[in-house]
Amino acid sequence: MATGLSCKDIAQMLGISEHTVRKHRSNMCSRLGLRNAVELVTHAREHGWLKLPRAPPAPSSFSS
Repeated sequence: MATGLSCKDIAQMLGISEHTVRKHRSNMCSRLGLRNAVELVTHAREHGWLKLPRAPPAPSSFSS
């Protein structure tokens, strides 16, 4: 979800039904008191449950 995959894509990757993916997401939101997938991903990032992609290196201001 954090990378923008749909429930259908996640289901295909895991070999489970789309309904199961939606149910797991719903259960996680309910248990954490969250309202939607955006809040779930935000919560996961804030608690270090997701690895954040490394930022690309900043362009150098020096020319060679």
